[in-house]
Amino acid sequence: MAVLLTSSLGVIITLVAARLWLLLNVLLGVCVERLLEQGSNGPEEVLLVDVRLSSNPLTPEQMQRAQLVEGAVTLIKSGGDRNLETGWKLLKHLYTLRNSLGSHRKEAALFLGTAVLCLSYFVSVTIGGVFSAYIVLDSHGLCKSTNCGHWFPADVWSGDPTDGNVAVAQVAIHNAKEEGAASHVARCYRGAGSVDGCDNLLSKSIAYNVSMSKCPLPGNVCAHEDLALSLDTGWQDARVLGISSPQKLIFRRRTTCAPLVTNETYVKPFGGPNGRLTIRYYYGPAIGQNYTFETPMNDLNTRPYMGTYIVKPRVCWRVGDAHHDNIALQNTTHTLNSPGARLLYSVLGSFGRIVEGIGVRQARALQAQTFVIPNTNLAVQNGEWKSEVESFFQMSLAMLQNGVVDIANGAFHDSPGAVNLFERAGYTRSQWAPMCDMVLVQAPGFKSVSLVALVFVLIMAAFITIASIEIRGELIIVRYIALFLIFIWTFLWWIVKSVASFVWNRLKSSFNFLCEKRRDIAKALLAGLKAIAKFVLSSLIKLIGFAYELADKIIEYQRAHSSARPQLNHEPSDGVT
Repeated sequence: MAVLLTSSLGVIITLVAARLWLLLNVLLGVCVERLLEQGSNGPEEVLLVDVRLSSNPLTPEQMQRAQLVEGAVTLIKSGGDRNLETGWKLLKHLYTLRNSLGSHRKEAALFLGTAVLCLSYFVSVTIGGVFSAYIVLDSHGLCKSTNCGHWFPADVWSGDPTDGNVAVAQVAIHNAKEEGAASHVARCYRGAGSVDGCDNLLSKSIAYNVSMSKCPLPGNVCAHEDLALSLDTGWQDARVLGISSPQKLIFRRRTTCAPLVTNETYVKPFGGPNGRLTIRYYYGPAIGQNYTFETPMNDLNTRPYMGTYIVKPRVCWRVGDAHHDNIALQNTTHTLNSPGARLLYSVLGSFGRIVEGIGVRQARALQAQTFVIPNTNLAVQNGEWKSEVESFFQMSLAMLQNGVVDIANGAFHDSPGAVNLFERAGYTRSQWAPMCDMVLVQAPGFKSVSLVALVFVLIMAAFITIASIEIRGELIIVRYIALFLIFIWTFLWWIVKSVASFVWNRLKSSFNFLCEKRRDIAKALLAGLKAIAKFVLSSLIKLIGFAYELADKIIEYQRAHSSARPQLNHEPSDGVT
């Protein structure tokens, strides 16, 4: 509907533009001819005798008026459809006659107003054409859903699943989120933004910077001091996530990763049960043990709904507003509260869903998978870990983008056992409901309409319609334009005179008051000057006295120290001159 309306308005403006220029010239010509041929006593008194057709000899004043009128009418009628050029010629003609205007200031004012009207009309029509292009804006729409909220199966809070379907639903949600984020990264973060489906979010991607930095970990555990990889979005406006809030919200995501030293100091073999060799990594204690993690580990295989995670000796964590220890106990578990799950979330939870991403997508989560082709395994390039870290970072950004929209549209609300985590956490609806009305998304098939541009174009169309009405071959607007301009001129002149009279009366009363009180004012000024002079003089005298006292003390100090100073022997010693 909006596209049809704006297209119709554009067609109307295009079709009547040429006729509108001609109507404007006719209108201005008649107006100037009628208005400029008025008496010099005022624009409201129409001159009964036509200056150009008068049989009496023309006076110098009438000669000037005739010259002014003829020049104006000739320029306007010869302007054709070149209104910009016509207005410019009117201004030049007025400047040429500046020395012969004499007492016809009112006529000159109307002449100048006509020229400005001609130029401003051209500008207004041009602006109207520009506004017509801005009526239809982008395809942004407000995401609205009666199921708004953060939905997830209930037993994630209890840690005691009683229904296998709920546990399966948890895994399904994780899988859907990871696959959706991976798909978004492939389309929008890796140079494939033209593929269909990349425009579902308000912003295709979140910009970030990649740089090398020093090792962020203590204890010289990094393999290279200057080989840490930092990825930083900087402070971003929350609008890139689709959040349209009255308050300005900003966020930042920064990740630093570095390869660790893997010598015998940090990596030690350990004889496990049944003679099985276990490798332990000592990068810091975790969960009441003196090592960070070990592999292989039986606990890693105790989670019935997810596959085993392959742990590599690299550490990566987010840096937020407050720095925190990377190795920390996190009470959130995925399914069962098993030691393996707790350990994995403690060590790798700081990756922020990267653990789940590897678990869900397995080898597909790694960029090195591109080096694997049927029957052939190509060599992995040096520094491939940087590509993997950047891929994980892109996944976390895509998860953040999708997560905002998922909350707004109530994704996964129909999953078995799903509850709104906002309500489960104890928040009232008034606290979290505003989030449901501030998320913008791309809405294919819909367009936003600018109300200001639409109203402006409608006003222009109404003016075009009114200017085109004719009765018995005469334009209606021409019949009333002279009366309207005379009224405007009289009204403006009355306002100027009233303001000038008010200002003059106020200044006059103030001046009279000053004249009456001039002696009192002079006495007050004189008393003030005396007080200031007295204060300055007394301050100067005190300053001089203080300077004399300070000089005396300095002299006494120098004399006392010179008398107590030991005398130096200035006679040269043997062999020394």
